[in-house]
Order: sequence, then structure tokens, then C-alpha cells
Amino acid sequence: IETEWKTPGGKRKLKKYIKRNLYNKEKMSEAEAMAVKYVWSLPVDKKWQLYKFWLDLFHEKKQSEILEMQRKFRELYEELNELKSLEDAYLCKEADIIGITTTGAAKYKHIIEILNPMIVIVEEAAELLESHVVTSLAHNTQHVILIGDHQQLRPSPTVHLLSVKYHLNVSLFERMVKNGMECLQLKMQHRMRPDVARLLVPHIYKDLENHESVSAYEDIKGLAKNIFFLSHNNLEFQEGDSKSKVNQYEATFIVKLCKYLLFQNYEPSQITILTTYSGQLFEIKRLAKGILDGVRITVVDNFQGEENDIVLVSFVRSNDEGEIGFLKVSNRICVALSRAKKGLYCIGNFKALAENSAVWKNITNALAETDSIGDSLELKCQNHMNTSSFVANENDFDCVKDGGCNLYCEYRLECGHACPRKCHPYDQEHSEVTCYKSCGKLCPEGHPCQKKCFEGCGQCTVPILTKIEKCGHEINVACYLKDSNLILCTENCVKVLPCGHEINIACHVAMKHIICTETFTKILSCGHEISIECRLKDTFIQCSTNCERTLQCGHKINVPCYARDEEINCDEICIRKLPCGHEISTECYSDVKEIDCLKMCEKLLPCGHDCANLCCEECTDKCEKLCNIHSSICDHYVKDKCFRRNDAEYLLSKCAVTCNERLSCLHTCKGTCSSCHQGRLHTECNQNCRRILICGHECESVCSKSCPPCKKLCENWCDHARCLKKCSESCDICIEPCQWICDHKKCSRLCGELCDRTACEEDCPKMLECGHACLGFCGEPCPKLCKICDPFNEAFIKTGSNTNEKFILLEDCNHTFPSSYFNPPVIEETIFQHTQMKRCPTCKTLIRKNFHLGNIVKTCIRNVANIKFNIKLQEEKVKNVCLDVKSRAVKLLENATFKFSRVFYKQLLECVDEVSKNRTAQEILRMKHFMEMLSKFENSIGLNYKMFSRTTYGSIGNKLKFYLINAMFWISTIFLDDYLTASEEKMYELKWELFRVQLGLEFLAFFVDQVRGKLLIPENKIENWNNLKSQIMTYKAFREPELSLCAAEWNVLTDGARSIDPVKHFYTHIMNHSTFRWRKCIAGHLYFAEHDEENVCTECEEG
Repeated sequence: IETEWKTPGGKRKLKKYIKRNLYNKEKMSEAEAMAVKYVWSLPVDKKWQLYKFWLDLFHEKKQSEILEMQRKFRELYEELNELKSLEDAYLCKEADIIGITTTGAAKYKHIIEILNPMIVIVEEAAELLESHVVTSLAHNTQHVILIGDHQQLRPSPTVHLLSVKYHLNVSLFERMVKNGMECLQLKMQHRMRPDVARLLVPHIYKDLENHESVSAYEDIKGLAKNIFFLSHNNLEFQEGDSKSKVNQYEATFIVKLCKYLLFQNYEPSQITILTTYSGQLFEIKRLAKGILDGVRITVVDNFQGEENDIVLVSFVRSNDEGEIGFLKVSNRICVALSRAKKGLYCIGNFKALAENSAVWKNITNALAETDSIGDSLELKCQNHMNTSSFVANENDFDCVKDGGCNLYCEYRLECGHACPRKCHPYDQEHSEVTCYKSCGKLCPEGHPCQKKCFEGCGQCTVPILTKIEKCGHEINVACYLKDSNLILCTENCVKVLPCGHEINIACHVAMKHIICTETFTKILSCGHEISIECRLKDTFIQCSTNCERTLQCGHKINVPCYARDEEINCDEICIRKLPCGHEISTECYSDVKEIDCLKMCEKLLPCGHDCANLCCEECTDKCEKLCNIHSSICDHYVKDKCFRRNDAEYLLSKCAVTCNERLSCLHTCKGTCSSCHQGRLHTECNQNCRRILICGHECESVCSKSCPPCKKLCENWCDHARCLKKCSESCDICIEPCQWICDHKKCSRLCGELCDRTACEEDCPKMLECGHACLGFCGEPCPKLCKICDPFNEAFIKTGSNTNEKFILLEDCNHTFPSSYFNPPVIEETIFQHTQMKRCPTCKTLIRKNFHLGNIVKTCIRNVANIKFNIKLQEEKVKNVCLDVKSRAVKLLENATFKFSRVFYKQLLECVDEVSKNRTAQEILRMKHFMEMLSKFENSIGLNYKMFSRTTYGSIGNKLKFYLINAMFWISTIFLDDYLTASEEKMYELKWELFRVQLGLEFLAFFVDQVRGKLLIPENKIENWNNLKSQIMTYKAFREPELSLCAAEWNVLTDGARSIDPVKHFYTHIMNHSTFRWRKCIAGHLYFAEHDEENVCTECEEG
């Protein structure tokens, strides 16, 4: 053991060695550990690896114990909760009335069922979702009383779409009232003063009476009116990426107004600031920080059912477009205007509100009658009743900084001075006012006080000359000390000490406190003289005089006289030779055995490179020198650390040579050899897509993504109008009469419908501008073409020998073609094979309108519209697909074979549950395809994976086993990282790799069966086995040719007893806007071909 673990260089070196091995993560495999027979015969590095293996086993054991404890804890926790619920129910049974929120009622439903109340009273019922009321009822409930106001705020579902489509924002209370069910209305209000209540009647409430108590409210102090609406035209702005609005003018004004009201001796709890937008709420809170402490600031929606003496409201909306948002909703107006008891002050662009809402128009008219609306607010001083000020913006409040007016206070303070501040309504007793004038009071000796009035006089410190009785000296002391016995004489005088020395010191210092500081010369026992203080003459003193000595090493050194030879370390720097042979400059006294040599190691490593460690360290077994290493697998050179030379798998993962393979999209792969896994699984293609969309435009997205909806403007047109929508939206069908009319035929249908006539074969009767006959068809636009004037035109060359051919003008590009170019039977036949729009043969411009090709063009446009509808329909079904994915993922998670598949299913569930992220249809379908891929793979391999992962059967089986483990590792990263973004080609390649692993597991299972049965592969079939392994363990793409070779070898190896199932539907496509996968069957149905082999209509199963 000593020979194995002993390391020269001392404890520090041993610590470094142990630390390095503890941080090393290499460990033995289970097979290697089971093969160990005698631990002490192992090399040191193998002992460390075995230790790490044991440590992992220990961790696994403890982890399983922790999981079992967690399970028991959950059971006990559930049991405790059940006992607590029974206890709560027992206590509640003793009460006559129980108060609880609807959320609490749902949470404690089991307690409600035990109590089984007969009467349930619901307060603020108009603001509750109907389901909340229902869940609060018990099976024995006989009477439900709903109290609320349906003209105030409605319930607010978290998903706004539920309000729009299913009216979940209508409460049970409102539905019952609007359905004419009998209800009772309280007409007497006890909150608002009549001025405020007048805003709601009759604009919101038809009838509302005021209790006599609301007429006795005092007027608001500091303001001329108890209710006022300040109108302005300062514009709002949108806060960052948020959709919420902010009005800076209103925010600053309302904070200054609230501060002014606090100066009127109102408590912060008496004032509330309301606003209609959360963005404005955050802005007001930011401005009010440290100024309006204690004042509640909230949005209108959170203040229903509450009230306060003074309410300040900011309505925010003010823009050039006249948009007022939800301020036109009478429910929100009602809540905002009915919260104040004594004073209501609102600020907003009321002109814009009145122009866009009838309710606001009536309210502003009522305010105008009482002069309670305007562009400036009148402030009234409490102390000077005839003084008023008008404020229209935040700067106007600077004139009334203390809440009063510009006149001085002139109140006489207790000290006799006048109050220095301007008029202030608060602190009328002036208990908080500080007087900064000079005091001026006289002390008994007649000296005036030098302090400020607020500081207090204290004792007089003016110096006066005083004679001390004890010594007779006269000195200057503070006035208040002139008769005190505590005065100390500070005059200097000469005193004789007991040692005989004289000293000049203050008169008041006693002799016993004086230390003699005179020095004298003393001869020590060593013969040296030293100067010391008189007080130290009898003490022992070490001689600190430096003297030269010669040490045992021969060096001379200056040291204090008292130092002993054995205690002296020679610090002379000299050249010392270390055990390693290197020389070093160090102190003479140091021990070379304890010195770490910091020079570079001069030994050569087995690879031929110099060791990069220090001489004091062990030579590394991992050469860190960068060099170009040839990868035996991919045949590329990788620049990496030398010790990686024999790690073929690592070199594969670091190969940075550009892939440059041709992808299925016909682009060149820009990934690297490592990122593309040597062509087995390419990285995403990030070049421009350029595919033709169903609308005819080029896709501008990234090639690897499913083609998104076209963002360009629609170019469809007819004789009546052009479509002004986006290309991705469905066009509105033209309902004007069709304009295809000639003397012989007439279409009787609408412009947007298929025509009920064919092309007229008669010659066009019109004449060209040159005076010659038109060469077009009757009733169609005339081609600008003349055989006589321009006989060598390209269009005539296309007709060949047919001199009587008529011509067609394409109005979208003004090109002319012979009618034979657009043979209707040929064109109609292609409709059932391709769904894209037809194009001009010359310039490729889309044909969007043409009489001669009328129904063909209209059919194409109709096909495109139907495809858009199908895609939109698919997006609407995403939620159902999400639920299906979620339910299947839950089941698959329980039976997952691999660790990574369990992680994948958990990630999938989290992704589906994230309501905040709006997942696209393509992302949901991609998740579904990934889940199906993994579940089919797990079902196909069965128990093979668990069997092969725990067994070792020699080098032949182990090579295949480790290859499959490595393949499963990097395949798992694709599942965990790319299940939302993987391209269709990547999914295709991933399916092939999964199929490769599936075959490898099946081949390995065959080998395991042979070994278990103690059967050897016959010699004449070993070559077949090796060929089979080489096809699976290759680092190239695995496709049909390799599969055919595997099938042939497999057939020979198993004597035809086992076969390989053929591959189906490996290329799965996700529905998108590209024309590449859209088909039309003979019956006219449009369908999307998800698989390459699929050419059957999903509706009628016809081709």
C-alpha cells in the first residue's frame, strides 16, 4: 500500500493529488466492477474509478430511501389535512353564520358538504362567475339570496375569448335580472353627496334617492367645489411592449392635487386615487413614492364595493384617433363615479369621451349646467376665504406649496417672533414650526445669547477673568463657571520631582500623577551603553544593539545583542540544489526537501510532447497541447488537445468541417460534421425558403420552418374591385353581376361564382387602332396584336402553320398567346394534381382574372380559399389536439422505458400547460409527431433495452451495445431540445436513426439469445454477422440501401426465421401554406398529403 500511495513532495502535493482524483468523474461500469476479484491488486487509477462506482451505488440507495420517505410524508400530510378538515367542520357546526369567499367555498367543498347550509347569501353577486355561485351551494340548500348590481363591473374570465364566444362574463345575477325574474331594488343610497349622485341619475340609474345623512357632509377644504372634472387635450402614450396606456400629464397633476389635499389636514386613509389602466397605475405609484405614503392607489376594477371620502380619478385616454377603449362601457363608468362620499375630482379628455359615448355626453352636459367641468381647477384658501387660485397643470401648484395661498402666515409664535412661512392650513397650533431668528436673551451677567431661537439658550459661555483662591492665579473661564469650585488652574509652573529633576507642568496637576521623562545613560551587562528614561532605571532591559556574528553555515549576520545563536535563521539568499536536480535561489535556512520546484517539467510524455506541468507536480497523463488529430471515423482533422487522440467519439463530437451535403430542400447544409452527426441528422437549414405558397407568392421565412401565412397584400381582382386584405386572409366574394357578356352568350351568375357559359368561338367584331380586324375571341379583351402590321411578332411564331388561330390576352401581364396554349382539357386535368395558381408561360405572372380561362382561374382561386380555410380550421382545433397530447403524454409517462423519455414527456406536459405562450398549430402538431415517434419506438423494442443495458457478453456484443448507448444519448438531446423547432427533414432523419437503433437492439437480442443458449454463431455466418454490425454501427446516414443489405444478411443469419418489417410513412409533413403537399382528388376535395407515399383523399379515400 505504501508503494502505491506514497507521493514525494510533502503534504501539499498529497492534497493536490487527492483533490484532483475527487474531482475526476470517471468511474467503472457495472460489468467492470463485477469482474474485479481482488481490489488491492488494482492500479491506483482503477481503485479511484471503483470508489466512484461504489459512491454512485450509495447515492442511488440513499436516493431511493429519500423517495420512499417522501411518499410516506405525502401520505401522512394528506392524513393530517383530512384531520384538520374534520376539525374545521366540527368548529363550524357550532356557528350560526359562516363567512367565506367563493374561492374558499370551492377549496373547502368537503366542509360545505358536511355543514350543508340551507340558506346561502352571495354578496357582490353581479361580479362573480356563474360557476363560482354554483360551487358554493350544497345539496340541501333551499334558499339563495343574491345581492349585487349588474350595472357595475361584470365578472372577468382569465381567457378573454371565453367572454366573447361563450359570454362567461355574464353573471348568474345579471342573467336572472335580464330574463325578467322577480327582483328587489334598493333605491336609497347612503354613500354619495347629492352632487355626486346626480351624475348617475338618470344616465345610469333611472331612480336613486338620497338619504338625509348625505346632505350633511361638510364641504371639501381647500377647493371651491366638491365635485369637478378637469378636461384637457394632452395625449396618452403606450408603455413599452405593454398594451396598457399612460398619460403623463394626468399622473403628475393628480399626484400634486393629492399632496395639496393632504395639506388641508386630511388623513391619507381618507383619499383614494383611481385610474382605468394598469400602466397609469404604475406611473402614479412611481411619482407618489415617498410623497403620498398611506394613500391608496389602485385601478377602478379593484375598487368595486369600496368607498372613501375623497376620490381622485384619472381616465387616461386622450388620442388623435378618438379611441376611448373600455371607457365607453357604462358598467366601468358607474363604478368610477360612485366611489366618492364627499368629494370627487376627475381628470381626462372629456371632450373626446363625450364625442364617442352617449353616456359621457349626458354626464358632461349635466356637469356643464353646474360649472363643474373646465380646463382649470379652483383652489380656495382656508385661512383667507377671499383668496382663490386656479391650477391647470402641475407647475401651477408651486404657487400654493404649503396648501394655502401666497400671503404670509403672520402668526405669533411662543418665542414672540412672527411665523416665517407662507399661509398653511395645516399645523394651526404651529407646534412643528421652527424659528431660525437670533435669540437675544441676556444672562445674569448681561451677556446676550448667541444661539438661534429654536436651539435654547443653555449656559453662557462668554469668557471672563476669574481669580483661583487655592493658587492665586487669574485665568479666563466661561461665564457660568465663575463661581464654581471645579475650576482647574491651567497656568504652567516649575515643580521638583522625588528623583530631583524639575518639570514645567500645569498648576492643577498633582505630584503623584507626574512621571519623570528625563533620560540618562546606563551601562548593560554586555558592556553596551543605552539611553533610557529616569523611570526605567531599575528595570531589566534587553540590549537591542546590533552586532555582527558568524553562523554555523559560515555567513555573517547583524542581529540584536540579546539573540541566541540557536534561534537565528540565516536568511542569506544562496543557490540551492533540489532533489529533482534543478537549482533555486532561496534562504540559507530553508529545507530543500520541503521546497516545491516551480520550474517546468523537462520530461517527455508518451505522446512525445513536453510535459506541461511544474516540476513539483506529477506528470500529467493527459497532454493538453493543441494539435491536428485525424478522426478515423469521419476522416477529417480536428484541432484539439493531444490526449483526445484515441477518443474517436469525442473527436466526432468536435469535428468542425463544414457538412456541404445537399439537403432535400436542395440547399447546401451549412452545419458541421459534428453538429450534423456525420450526415445522419443535419442541422436546421436557415437559408431563405423561396417555396411557392398557395397564393402564388414566394415564402420569405426560413427554409427549415413550416411555411407561415403570406404577409403580402392580396392581388386578386375583378372588373368591379380589388381585394385589399392580406394574402393570408380569405377574400370576400364579389356579388356583382358577371361582366362576361357578348352578342352570342351571357353569364347569368355573380362575379365570384363559376360562370355558366363557355368561351364564345366567334371572331371578335372589334377593330384595332390600326384599322385591322381583332384576332381575339368575341366578348374578351382584344389582344394588341396585328398580323398585317407586325407579321414577325413572337406570338405568330408560336402558332406555327395555323394561320386562323385566335389569341388570348392575359390582362395581368398583357402578354398574348395562341388559344392552343391553354387547351381546357389539359388545364382542367392539372387541377386535380396541383392546387397552385396558374401563371403566364413567359413572365410567370399569376393569372388572377381572364374571361377565356374563367372557370379554371376561379377554381384555382377557390381552391386557395378552401386551403386557407382548412389551415385556419386546423389552428382552431389546436386546443383539442393539446388535450389529446396531454392525456396521451400522461399515460406514456407512466410506462416510459428511458430516462430521457420521462424527461421529454414531463417537458411536453409543461409546454402544453403554459397558457401564457400562444403555441402555433405547427408547434403543437410537431410535439404530437415527436410523442408518436417515441411511443412507437418504445413499443417496438419492448424489453430489449433493459435486457441489453444490464448484461455483458464479450467484446463482440459490447461494441454494438456501446454504439447503441451512444446513439441513444445524442438522439435524446434531439427529443429534449428540438421538439418545438425541428424541421420536417430532421424528423425524417430522426425516424431513420430510431429505426437503426431498433434494428440494433433486435440484432443484439439475437446475439444474447445465442449466448444464453450457449450457441455460437457458425463460422460460415460470422461474415454475415460482421456485415450486419457494420451496417448498423456505421457513422453515415442509414436509408433504404443499407436497410436492404441488413435485410439480406439478417435473412441468411436467421435462416429466414426472422424478417425486418418494411418502412412506412417515414416522411411526415405538417400542414402549411406551401403548395408542395396540397392535393385535389377526382371528387374535388382538397387534402394535405402528410406522407410521401400518401396520395389518397382523407374525405372520400379517392386518388
